[in-house]
Amino acid sequence: AGTVSIWTVAGRLKNVRFACSPDALKMPEERLDVVEALAAIAEKHGRTVLELAIGWLSARPGCASVIAGATSPEQIRANAAAGERPLDADLLAEIDAIAPGLPS
Repeated sequence: AGTVSIWTVAGRLKNVRFACSPDALKMPEERLDVVEALAAIAEKHGRTVLELAIGWLSARPGCASVIAGATSPEQIRANAAAGERPLDADLLAEIDAIAPGLPS
């Protein structure tokens, strides 16, 4: 038996930060900082934040599946494609380093 991760991707979070206050987002400032750091890591490695999220979740021990929210056929295709590029150990460690409170 394993776990199943269920989440939605707010792909515009980096831009939303500048349009809304953290209170409007109901997200602590520290989490917005993590999203921005993830965006920088994704760009550095030629990946998307979506690829990092799905790759990180699917690499968790015991994770049987990742279920990502989608509201369009394009998002479904992007979610499926993101799962086709596993993250290597160095990239996983880089992600873990910016969000040390997340379960491993």
